[in-house]
Amino acid sequence: MMIEIDIDNLLVYARVAHLLDQADVLPRIEDIRRVWNLNKLIPYEEFDNWIAKPHIDFTLTHEAVEALNASTERLETDMRHGHIRLLEELSKNKELSQVRTVEYELEHFLFTLGLNFDFKMLILRAIVCGKVRIQDFEALNQNSKEYEKWLFDEIPNVKNPYIAYDRDTKQEIKRDREWYWKHESRESYLKIAKKYKGHINENDFRETVKKQIKRYKLFLKVGTFSGK
Repeated sequence: MMIEIDIDNLLVYARVAHLLDQADVLPRIEDIRRVWNLNKLIPYEEFDNWIAKPHIDFTLTHEAVEALNASTERLETDMRHGHIRLLEELSKNKELSQVRTVEYELEHFLFTLGLNFDFKMLILRAIVCGKVRIQDFEALNQNSKEYEKWLFDEIPNVKNPYIAYDRDTKQEIKRDREWYWKHESRESYLKIAKKYKGHINENDFRETVKKQIKRYKLFLKVGTFSGK
């Protein structure tokens, strides 16, 4: 399901769309919603009340559980063989005892996909509300990393660092993103064309739809939406 991006600034819109529409992102968002039992998304305006709750009944995704267990086992091995000093052992055990589901799941999400930790609250809004606004982007530098890197060191197949979109863009990106997601939802090029063709022959406009969806896919792959 497409994440709604309620942002007028085209460059910021493009940056957020480029992140949220990456192939690895939405499946992970849906997996987190499933284990958190978010069968109904939280209205955007109620997010602050939602995040203030402890959510002690939430569980971690399978991938996050495996990562946390692997880090715990590694610590126990280091303790057993004397590979760790007492102060470090105490510090790490304290950190393990204070792991909170929402924060750890988010940081595991970001770490495995090579995303900067600044994206933490924007991603959480996308998970919980299915919607992001300009203020979520503007608050990026206000996010902080909660946990030390050792809690993620045992994660296999970590992605290369995500390169944020930073180029010019065009007005059509909003329309083309909508077409892209309609097509991802199994709507044919022709069906989309019939809705948007105006006075143009729908079969001719079908080719326009197809070309623009292909262009949007290229944008997601290489990060450019400024050319024709």
